Amino acid sequence: MANLVKIKDVHLYVGLTENGHECYQAKKLLDAAGVKFNILNYTEEERHPEVFKSLSTWSWGHEQQKREISQFPLVHWLECYDDFNQVIHVAHGIDEIKNCSLLQNASLTA
Repeated sequence: MANLVKIKDVHLYVGLTENGHECYQAKKLLDAAGVKFNILNYTEEERHPEVFKSLSTWSWGHEQQKREISQFPLVHWLECYDDFNQVIHVAHGIDEIKNCSLLQNASLTA
């Protein structure tokens, strides 16, 4: 079994929505864990459906499954393994972000 050796390309998506407080909470969680990330702030509500539709076409995790993305915040990251495999993961919504492997392995972030 391959070992996780590095996490990179962390992106936090936030927007001015009714759950904007969760977006801020997600940022604070990543900051507190010492995760370096890029923040993508979608202030124009008319663009939100386009963003969600696009992200819903991506394949996530080891199983390469599609996910219905429908709200901010969300964070995605690339996990790199010692067998040279790379897997992109997503945590969608504050509850998933609180419990995601990114925060559990924050020391491996680049």
